[in-house]
Parts: sequence; C-alpha cells; structure tokens
Amino acid sequence: MADSGGVTAADSFSPTAIKKKSRWLAWTAFISAIVFMLATGYLGYRVCKSSKQLAVVEEQLATAEGTIARLEEKDPVCNTKECVISAAVLMEAMDPTVDPCHDFYQFACGGWLRKNSVPDASSRWGRFHVLREQLMYILKGIAIKRELNSTFKSLHRFDHCNPLLKTADILSEPNTVQDSKPVNSSREMYRACMDTNAIEKLGLTPLIQLLNSYGQWPMTVANWTADQFDWKLASTSIRRDMGESFLFEVYNYLDWKNTNKSSIYVDQTDVGLPYSTLINAKSNSTAIIMQAYATYVFESAKAVRDTIQGGSNDSDIIHEVDQMINFQIELAKIQTRPEERRNRTRMYNVVQLGALQRWTNVVHLNRATSYINWAKYINDIYSAVNVTVSENEQIIVKEPQFLRKLVRLLDQTSPRIIANYIHWRLVMKAGDYTNQLMNSVAFNFRKVFYGASVPQPRWRMCVDKVSSTLGFAVGSLYIERAFDEQARKEAVEMIGHIKTAFSSLVQESHWMDQETKIRALEKAAAMKDFVAYPDWILNKTRLSQIYEGVETTSKHFENALNVTRFLEHDKLKALRLPTDRTAWVTFPSVVNAFYSFFYNAITFPAGILQPPFFGKGRLAALNYGGIGAVIGHEITHGFDDQGRQADKEGRINLWWTNQTLNRYINGAQCFIEQYGNYTFPEFAGTEAFHLNGIISQGENIADNGGVREAFSAYQNYVAINGREARLPGLEKYTPEQLFFLSYANIWCGKQTTQSLRQQILNGPHSPEKYRVLGTLSNSIDFARHFHCPNGSVMNRPNKCILWPISCDIRQLSRQSNPREHQNVFRLLSFTKMEIGTSVSTLVSNSPAEDDAKIKSSRKSFLIGAGALTCAVGFVIATGLLADQVLRSRKHLENVREELREIKGEQKDRLKQEDPVCFTKECILSAAALMESMDESVDPCQDFYQFACGGWRKKNVIPNGYGRVSQFGILDGRIQRFIKEFFKQNSTMFDSKPINNTRDMYRACLDTGAIAKLGITPLVKMLDSYGQWPMTVSNWTEDRFDWRKASASIRNTFGDGFLFEVTNFVDVNNTEYSTIYVSQQSFLLDQPPLGLPSFILRGQNLTSSSSKAYLSFISGAAIAIRDAIGGGANDIDIVKDIEDLISFHIELANILTPEEPRAKWNLTRFYNPFSLSELQALTDEANATDPVGQIDWHELLTDIYGIANVSISHDEKIVVIEPEYFQKLVQLLDQTSPRVIANFIHWRLVLENINDVNIEMTVLAIEFYDAIFGQFRMPPRQGWCMKRVHRLMGFAIGAKYVEDSFDPQAKVDMQEMILNLKMAFSSLVEDSNWMDEETKINALEKAAAMKEYISYPDWITNRTTLELAYHGINTKPDTHFDNFQSAKRFMVKNNLKFLRFRTNRDNLWISFPAVVNAFYYPMLNSITFPAGILQPPFYGKGRLAASNYGAIGAVIGHEITHGFDDEGYKTDKKGHEISWWSNHTLIEFYKKKQCIIDQYSNYTLLELKETDAFHVNGSNTQGENIADNGGLREAFRAYQNYVARNGPEKRLPGLEHYTPEQIFFLSFATVECSNESPESLEDQVLFGVHTPSRYRVIGPLSNSDDFIQHFKCPTSSPMNPPNKCTVW
Repeated sequence: MADSGGVTAADSFSPTAIKKKSRWLAWTAFISAIVFMLATGYLGYRVCKSSKQLAVVEEQLATAEGTIARLEEKDPVCNTKECVISAAVLMEAMDPTVDPCHDFYQFACGGWLRKNSVPDASSRWGRFHVLREQLMYILKGIAIKRELNSTFKSLHRFDHCNPLLKTADILSEPNTVQDSKPVNSSREMYRACMDTNAIEKLGLTPLIQLLNSYGQWPMTVANWTADQFDWKLASTSIRRDMGESFLFEVYNYLDWKNTNKSSIYVDQTDVGLPYSTLINAKSNSTAIIMQAYATYVFESAKAVRDTIQGGSNDSDIIHEVDQMINFQIELAKIQTRPEERRNRTRMYNVVQLGALQRWTNVVHLNRATSYINWAKYINDIYSAVNVTVSENEQIIVKEPQFLRKLVRLLDQTSPRIIANYIHWRLVMKAGDYTNQLMNSVAFNFRKVFYGASVPQPRWRMCVDKVSSTLGFAVGSLYIERAFDEQARKEAVEMIGHIKTAFSSLVQESHWMDQETKIRALEKAAAMKDFVAYPDWILNKTRLSQIYEGVETTSKHFENALNVTRFLEHDKLKALRLPTDRTAWVTFPSVVNAFYSFFYNAITFPAGILQPPFFGKGRLAALNYGGIGAVIGHEITHGFDDQGRQADKEGRINLWWTNQTLNRYINGAQCFIEQYGNYTFPEFAGTEAFHLNGIISQGENIADNGGVREAFSAYQNYVAINGREARLPGLEKYTPEQLFFLSYANIWCGKQTTQSLRQQILNGPHSPEKYRVLGTLSNSIDFARHFHCPNGSVMNRPNKCILWPISCDIRQLSRQSNPREHQNVFRLLSFTKMEIGTSVSTLVSNSPAEDDAKIKSSRKSFLIGAGALTCAVGFVIATGLLADQVLRSRKHLENVREELREIKGEQKDRLKQEDPVCFTKECILSAAALMESMDESVDPCQDFYQFACGGWRKKNVIPNGYGRVSQFGILDGRIQRFIKEFFKQNSTMFDSKPINNTRDMYRACLDTGAIAKLGITPLVKMLDSYGQWPMTVSNWTEDRFDWRKASASIRNTFGDGFLFEVTNFVDVNNTEYSTIYVSQQSFLLDQPPLGLPSFILRGQNLTSSSSKAYLSFISGAAIAIRDAIGGGANDIDIVKDIEDLISFHIELANILTPEEPRAKWNLTRFYNPFSLSELQALTDEANATDPVGQIDWHELLTDIYGIANVSISHDEKIVVIEPEYFQKLVQLLDQTSPRVIANFIHWRLVLENINDVNIEMTVLAIEFYDAIFGQFRMPPRQGWCMKRVHRLMGFAIGAKYVEDSFDPQAKVDMQEMILNLKMAFSSLVEDSNWMDEETKINALEKAAAMKEYISYPDWITNRTTLELAYHGINTKPDTHFDNFQSAKRFMVKNNLKFLRFRTNRDNLWISFPAVVNAFYYPMLNSITFPAGILQPPFYGKGRLAASNYGAIGAVIGHEITHGFDDEGYKTDKKGHEISWWSNHTLIEFYKKKQCIIDQYSNYTLLELKETDAFHVNGSNTQGENIADNGGLREAFRAYQNYVARNGPEKRLPGLEHYTPEQIFFLSFATVECSNESPESLEDQVLFGVHTPSRYRVIGPLSNSDDFIQHFKCPTSSPMNPPNKCTVW
C-alpha cells in the first residue's frame, strides 16, 4: 500500500527536489570541505609525524636487531695475525676521546699525530712517507747480509726466500754476471753518488764545464760580453739533453684530439719558483722566502766565482741577483694563472709551424737576439734523435698570448740578465750533483721554503736519484725479492669490483641523461689498469733492451747527465712512434697511484700495495677503505673537472650533453666552494688563509668519488660473501665503521708550516686533514654508520655529491623489514585508485539533464561527494599508517626485550669463560709479538730467531749507526718527544730551567750565529790559560803553570787532562763522600788523551794513526794561529805537534791497560790515603824539576775553593792506580813546560772543537774518518739534544714526566719490585750451596736494597727544580757560552757535595728520560728511570706475563747485580766487606765458572777471522749472571702472581701460546736487535754485555721452566744436558 505523504523515485528527480537537494548538498559539501580541510591538515600533520616516528622506530629496530644478530654470532671477532695487527695499527692511530661526528680526522689520527713528528730531514711525514721510507731502505740495502747469512746457516735451516736477505743489498751489493746490465748500472750509479770523496775532489769542475759550454755565467766573471751567449742555442741544447725548459716549454706527447699519435706542444714553463711565490714576491708573507732565494743564488754564484777566480765582486753579484729575480717575477706575471689552465679545449690550439712563426712575428722587436726562428729552434731539439720537423708540422700551442708576451719581455730584457737566469737555472738543476758546499747552499734555501731542519741523508738522496731514473732496473730486483704476487691478484680483483660499483653509481645518478650515462659507462669499461709491475720486468733481455744505450761510470755528475740525456732522447723519439697503450707511466717501487688522462688508464705500482693501504688476509673493510678508496679515486679522475673532457680513448671530446654538463659544473662548483671555505688560522692575513678550491677541485672530486665507489663496492662484497667479523679490541666498531677508519688512517700525517703553506698555494691536493673531513662530511653512508646528527660537523646539511647512491636502494638498505614498507606503499596506491574509481562511477551514473540548475547542482554535489570521499580515503590511509607505527613500536619493544635477554646470556657466558683478552693493551701486545716473531722457526732450536726473526727482517740499521735495537727504538721515541718540546716557544708557564734547555738547544742549532762568532770563543778560553804555545811566536814558560791551569779547568769545566779529581760516595763509608784521584774518571770511562790509549800505546810518529793525528792538530793550530795572527810558522807547528804526540804516547804507556780496568775491582781500586800520604807518594818519584812536582793541598784547594770547600792536610783521598801518579810525576819531570802547555791547550781545543764553526768540526770528522773508517757526524739536531740532555737532564725529565709519563707505572713498579725481591729471597732460601749465615746476610742485603723508580719527586715541583738549576744563564744565540755556563754550574754544584751527608732517599744516578736500568754497588740501589717504563718493557693494562717477562726480568737483572761476581763484594750498605763464608765463596766460584765457560763457547761465525770469534765469558760474567738470575726471579714472581690472582687470559691471535710462554716471548723480544759486524766486534772485544742473541739463548737454555713450558726435547739446542745456575 502506497503512502500519500511519501516521496516517490520520480519526485526525487523533479527540478524542485533536485534544487533543494542540490542546495543541501552544496551546503553540506561546503561545510564538509571546511571540516575535511581542517581534518586533512591535522591528519597530514599526524601522518607526517607518524612517518618521522616510523623512521625513528625503523632505525632503532634495525640497530636492535643488528645487535642481536651480532651477539648471536658464534665468532664475531677476527683473531688472525693480520686482524690483530690491523686492530693495533688503528688503535694506536686513534684518539677515541674525540667525537667522530665533530672531527673524524682527530678521532682516527689523533694518536698517530701525538706520537709522530716530522723527521728533521723531511718537511712532511705521513703514511705515504713511512711506506716510502721503508721502501727506500729496501732499495738501498743494509750491509748486514754477511752477518745474517753466516748466523742463520750456523744456527738453523734458513728459508732462502727470506725477505730481508732478498732486499738486503739491492743497490749496495756488488755487480754480478747473473744480473742484467741495467741492474748493474743502477748499482754503479748509486756507488758513484755515494762516493763523496771523489765528488769533493772534483768540486765544482764538472758544473763549471757545463756552464762554460753555454758561455760563462755573467755574474761570476768580470769580463763577460753578450756575444758569448745565445739564449736560443743554450735553451735548445739544455732541453735536448737535460729535459729542462727555462723560458718556455717544447715537448711531444699524445695528441689530445687523436691519442693514437703524438704531437709537439709549446707551452709556458716553470720559472724556478712557484707561480704564487713570484706573483706575491713583494708581500710580507713571502719576503723571507725571496730573501732566502736571493741568498741561495748569491752563495752559489760566489762559490763558482771563487772556484774560477772570475773577478766579479760581491756587490755586483748582489745587484745582478736582484735584476735576475725581477726578471723571474716578470716571467710569472705574463703566465696564465693555474686556476685558468683546467680547460683543455681552451689550451688546444693547433697551428702549423709556419703559422706559429707568423704569430710571434707580430711583436715589434728592438733586438735581433729576441727573434725566435721556430723551425730552427724545434729542429735543433729533435736533431738529437734524427727527427726533422717541417714548416707544415702540426704544433699545439697551449697559451698563444703567453708567447707574444714572452717575445716582448725578452726584447725588453738585457741579454746579460737572460744569460744569468739560464745559467742560474742550470746551477739549480745540476748543483746538487757536485760537492757538499753546493748541497749546503741549496739546503739552506729549501729549509726556509719547505721547513726541513737538516739535509736528507746522502744515501736517501742517491737511492732517490737512481730509482727515479733507472726505476725499472731497480724495480725488477724489488719485484723479484720483496713483492708478494698475491697482492697483485687481489688488487686486480678489487679494481674490477670498484669499476662495477662506479658503473652502478653512474646508472643510478639522476642528473645524467641516458646518452651521457652510456658514454660514461663505456669510458669506465675501457679504462685500462696497470697493477704492480709490467710483466716484462723480470725478463732480463727485455730490460736490457729498454735501457740499451745507458752508460754509467764512477763519476756521479757524469752519470746524472748521461742517464738524463738517454731518457730525454727516448722521449723525443716518441714523436714519430705509434702510441703504445701498454706503456707504464711510473716505476714499480713507487708509493703512489695514477690516472693517465690521455691513455684513460689507472696505475697502482707494487710500492703502494702494502699496509696500511692493502694487506693480504686483512678484513675486506680495511682494504676497501684503504687501497679501495685509492682505486676509486683514480677511476673518478677520469670524470673529474679535467678527466671529463676526454673520452674513452683519451681524446678531448665534448661527450656530455649540454644539460648534463651544466648540472655537472654546478656540482663541481659545490666542491670549489666547500673546500675554498676551509681556512688556516696560522696564515691569517696572507694569501694562504683559504684553501684554493679551484686548483684542488679535481683531487677533491676524486677523493669524494673514490670513497663513495669503494664503499659501494664493499657493500656488494658483503652482499656476496656475508657480513665480516669485527676486529679484536675494536668490537664496538662495525665493519662499515672500520671502512671509514681505514680510509682516514691512510691520511694521518704532519707537515711543517712552510710545507703546508706551499701545499695550500700550489698543490693540487688538499691537506690530509681536509681529505678526510671534506670527503666524509659529504658522505651519507658515513653519517649513517656513525650516527652523526644532522647539522653536525661531519654531517653537513648541504652535501656536495656528484655520484649519489640511489635513494630507493638506500631506503631499502635502511629498512629492517622491507615487506612491511611495501605494504604501506601499496596501501597508499590502492587508496588513491579507489578514490578515482568512486568519482568515475558517480559521473557515469548521473541522468542526462539539460537544465543549467541541475548541472550546477550536480557539480556541487560531485564536489562535495568527491571532497568527502577524499577525506575518508585520507583518514583510512592515515589510520593504517598510524597502525603500522604502533605495530612497529610494539615489535621494537619485543626486540628490545629479546636484546636484553641475549645480552644477559652473553654476559653470563663471558663471566663463565672467555680465555682471550681483547683490551687495547692486549691487542697491542699481541700485535707487537706477532710482528716480532718468526713462527717458521722451531723455538727449541733457536728461540732468539723464533722470537725476533720478524723484528730483524723489518728493522734495518739506520745510516751512520752500528746497530738497531728495542732499546734504541724506545730511546728514539723519547728523543722525538724532547725535540718537539725543544721546538716549543719558551713560556712563563714553564720553569726557568726548562726554558734554559730550549735556549741551549736553539743556540746549538743556530749554525749561522756559531759561524759568525767563528773560533773567537775558543781563542778566549785558550788565552785565559796563557796562549797556546804552538800558535804564537813569542811564548815563554813563565806564562803557564800546568797545576794552576789544571785546577782551573777542573773547577770550571770538569775536565782532567793529566788525571781526574772528583768526589763521590766513599765506598767504605757510604754515609759520606770523599775525594777520588785517578788516572781517569772512575765513573765514566773517558780517556784523558785525544786518542784511546790502546791505539796510542806502542805507536810512533811514523804510524798512520800518528800521522792522521798530526794532520788534525795541525789544521786546528793553523786555524787558531791565523785567527789571532800568532806568527808561528808551519815548520815550528809541526815540530811542536811531533813533541806533543810523543808525549801522548808516553802518557798512554804509563796508563793501566784497559782490560784490568774493565772490571770493577774494589780491592785494587780503593786505596785510601791522607793528603800528606798522597804528597809523600808522589814526592817519592824524586822530581828534579819543579815542573814535575805536585803540591796536592794547593791543587785541591784551588779546585774546591770555587765551591767554598776547604781542604785540610789530613783530608782523606782515595787514590785509584797509585803507581800511575808516581810514573806521571817522573814523566812530567822529563817533559818541557812547552809540551805540557801544548798538551793542555790542545785538550781544551779537542773538548770544545764541535762547539765552534763548521770548519773545525770538519777537521775532527776527517780525523775520525781516517782512524775509525767511514765516520759520520750524527745529525746536528740529535747531537744537540744529547748535549743538552747531559747537562740539563732533570729539567728535561720534568717536562717528559709532566707530558708523557703515566704515574700508575710508578705504583705498578713498586709492587713488581717487591714481588721480585720476595722471589729472589725465596731462591736464596732454596739454594743448597749457601750456608745459613751467608743466606741471612744475602736476605738482609736484598731487603735493604734501595729502589729509585721513574723520577725524583722534587723535579715535579717548580720551586725545587729552579733551585736545583739556580745560577745557569742562557741565551738563544750564544751556544758556546751557554754550554760553558751550564758546565761551570754543574761542576761547582758537584764539588759542594763533598761535605754533604749521603741522602739515600734522593741520590739519583740517572735522568728520568733515559732508557736503561742500573744497580749501584756503593749505594746498594737499583734505578729504573721513567724512560724504560713503556712498551715493550712495561705497559699498563698488559698481561702480567708480558710485564714480568720484560721489565720484571730487568728488575731481577739489577737485583742480581748485587750478588754477581762484583756485587757480592759489598754489603747491604754498599761497604766493601767480606760477608760470604769461605765455603759459600768456593761454591759460588764454581757456579760462576760454569757461566764463564758456557758463554765463552758461544761463537760468532761472521767474526770468524777476528779476535771476536768467541764471546768473552770472563768480561761478561757479571751481566750473564744477572741475566740468568733476573729471568729466574721474574718467572718465580710471575708464578706467585698467578697463585694469588688466578690464571691469566691469552692474547688474541696467539691463543695457542700459554701466558707462561708469553712470559718467555716477552723476555726475548726486548733483546731483539740487528748489529753490523763492526759493531758486534766492538761489543765482543770491549763490552760487558753479551751480544743480544746469547742474552736470550744463554739464560733460556739454562731454564727448566722455559724447557717445561715449550716442551723442548732433551739435548735440543734450547735444552742442553749441562745447565748453569747460580740462583
């Protein structure tokens, strides 16, 4: 039934109904729109917020799940040798106290920067330089092969492939018929370079001959005329034969637009100094460089003038130098700036030779000499290789405008100036090939320019010269002997992976269009790679063909020119040869990598395929972060701002579309601005304040791209091979983080301020710091893996990125669950589709109405409905997204709970069992042991080689030294600290003594000020004792009293030339001091003669030693005579010297021989006299002449009067060697006063000869060279440091302790010493050969033994330190006076102690910064300075096994000295009292005789033909007893430690060694060393210590504990049947 009040379907579509509904719908739509707009905004905000929360949740989720995954891994840490060593390298380099997101360079390199300083002979020092230095040593060769061969053959079967033997003598060894001619030529070239005697003999003659071949050098002669010189002929000849261009450059290379052939190029050239230096020559910041440069030119010209006696005067030379430098400045001004020379298309200007002639002919000339006939000029160059250049030859002119400006400048410049300039540039090039004078002059300039403080060692310069010219010859031996072929294979594989990664980045880049991408991919694919070495290098026939025509001689200058000529002619020949795309652009032994633009090739020589860049067996993360980033860097060079200009064939070709190129240029500009904003406060206000972002852009782009590509390749590696293990001790760092640490680590480096300035202004590379900070702050990967907040220093908001990684891939890589995110994206897409469908349906179902109102209403309806539908859809989507966030959060909480549970389980598991120690200290210990060991050796056959074989391979003897050892290396570290401390400016915050040391050091280094004073200070000193007789013509005896002079010299300088007078603790009453009189210092074995007495004894005036000595004295005497105008003639001087040497010989003959004095025999040494008894002793000699008589009271009063100490007539005097003084009185009685005066004055000269000018030092060097063989004065810096240290050791020690010493070491040492004393006491108690009384006395002595650890406390107090050195006055420019002032103070201070009671609490016998330990019998004390309390001897946090094996054995050694063959003679107070029973003494003698016999049977086959073939068991018995006892005591103390504290963990990578075995390894490794045969011979003949090898083998082969823990079979070398034990 119908409802009359209802509305029918038809009514609903009536016009009225529709109008009402439409109005309603319109209002509804309008209101809904507003509501939904507000809702949409709110929901949009919620969606945005939820999305951010979701991202945070995802990140936390990924971290949490990643942590769980790592914790659940069975073996997440890599403990291989390579991993442990890698971890140690990174740990030592890092400074983990720095926030990596604030300064990653300091974080990664802070430790390295703190521990390393720039070597004196370098201006830069970094990972590249360390590797180059190691390679230099390999190439040079170390003269230890004979020793190694014989030693190894005698002791164990030695692998003939040992790397040290392979590299021991590459350049130093003699020529052989087995080697190719080029290899032998390289050796001959090296030997000629090292033959400084021959070079000095030739002097400047070869250089002058070279200069004269182009007309004389104008400024060096008085009669030069312009017709002597044609700059064009000179220039072509120099270019042809030396490869040098001084005005403009002509060369041939691949044609930039057709690289299948070569073309001739004409370009601007280097003008002697960098462009930036000359352009800013007048600025204040450059003034010091220009002044040094002018001095360089002036001194060089003066040396040439003086040699040829050219007649020009100094003022004229100075004037001409100024003119020439102004010409160089003008040359720089007409050149195109480096910033504008990056566009190769601009510089590719092809003209025919005739057109070039017309181009420069436009310039109007006033001088005919300025005209350049280009055809003749170029043909003159190529005539050397029989190549003719026609008028139609294609010439590429890189800077056309420069050539016109140059012709104009030459026309405006006097020919004399041009001639001076060209001759000077020749001197710059070839001066280094001549004598030391020219090398010194050149170095003085380089010192100012680059900042190196001493010249390079000669050998290094020679190795560099040979390897940079005959590099393939040298490289062939390097590859054959030292290179690991596996490195080449792995590097080739990595290059392929990184190329793939680069191609992926290209494909994913959004700013490159498809056409450009294809061409970029083609170029990358076509890029040729050269790895390690050319295959033909080991083919001797091919190598000989390469160098066919090279001739070398014994003359260094000649070799340098001949080899250079050969190489340059070889380059010129290439003009007419087809392009060889297999040619290598560098040599195998180079530590660098290269991209060759026009070959489109990358090169990685063998030299760089080593740690820290690459290492076989290392984590891939480290290799990809190291050499991988270098590979990526070189690949990216093919696409940097210059590389992009060449196509896959290396041709200049615009292969980028305009749109892509514009985008690229914008991207490159970002790098220019980023790096251009880096500043250097030290150069504020100068042109070096900002880094030059333009000239460094290519390298910066390559750095950034290289890291990006290498990381992408590493991610691919992980995807294929699985996630890598972590490094021990660095477990908290992911492999990805290790990648970035490895990258930063290769750039750890330091440089001098001068070097940094030059790099900023002229270098294409950014300084190391910004190669890390700049690159990584642009890396999204770095920021993500180190969790750096947005806007932090290392996560820049505006990153410069040219090769971005795909955003989609990056997003997926961040998702912990990609499927859930895919669902969200699908949901959003589905929602959008549904909205569209709804609208479409509504439109299609509407009836066709023509009425406008209906249309309008429908429109309103549809708008409203659409808005409503969109809003609903949006709400649904937002709700779903919010739900996703909630579910993810819940999942996160579950994961976090799971994480907590797993962490708890792991913690419990670790508590139960973790046998390996992964602390930083354990990692470093393990790495040090691993690198030291040679596990291919059986430890029971030769434990020394087992423990030290690796160390001996890696550590070579420094040039000029006889040995290298752990002690020496540790001392070197301390010396570097002292050097850096000396370099600091004096401040009010440091005490006066500390600032005094800086003054003394700087004055000692100031050779300019020393040279200026000359020998004047020495002459004044001599005159204060009456003039030196042989230097004056009017000397009379009444001017001189040798007794007064000797007393004055003793109380002023501490020197005794005829005998020594000193005061120290009285051996028989150690509570007080007494005066000792001896033939020499009984504390320091200083001979009182100019030569050691064993050389003088038995000599005569005709011996070679006497003749060398005569020449030495004569040179010094003549120099002083000439300085004072003394008037003595040469004949009289020689006669005086002959008398003087005869007196030396007589003195030597009355001295007690060395051997009886070598052992400390208190019974023989200690001879107490009263003063009157001493007087009677010498009076008995019956001197007939007053000159021979000695008034001892007067003499001692004169000495001690300066310290206000009075001497009584009954003063106690201990006379050592009394018979010497009777003989001395008799000798003096027979000797004329003139001879005695000459002797004392000469000894004064000898003591101070190195403190005056260089000429006097050279005399000494020549003498020592004649006597001792090739003698090299140590570098001045090291010499000055040691001199200052000897006088101001406590002041230096105060600074060392303050800055570098850990006080915990002192605490640990106190505990260890106590434990060692207890261990010793237990050994005494266990001994069966001592009676009870002697045992009790021994135990009392051990308990009373006083220990001095680290440093005296008073040095840390500024007031007491200043009081201790009160009275020393120094200045930074008065070297001679500084040292005399310090000596006077120290001598006076020491004399005062005669009347002081012995202060046993503070009687230090060593300075803190010393690497040694001491037992002092007179005080019954042991001393361990701070210097030795560091690895490898001691390390806080190391295994106790390591510390007890190293410093523990040293402690035991010093304790045992109190009971060795000399120590047993003194009691607990240091008094010489017999406290051993006769029975015990007899047993002790038996035991020590066993030690003597054991060590006397050790032989050194390398010394078979010498007196040092057998170890001297008698001379070394005390040290051998101490070594054996120290080892036993330390091991027993360690066993007691374990009994108290429980077993120790093992070391990572060395888990197969027990802590007990680590103890013995630590004991052995501190003795690792290499010695030259000469040094070894000296040690055996004169030393009290056994050679290092037997200090290890001897004690260990006597140790049952060692044998037990290493399970050595009976009668094996390390387990002999007859063992020697004392304690």
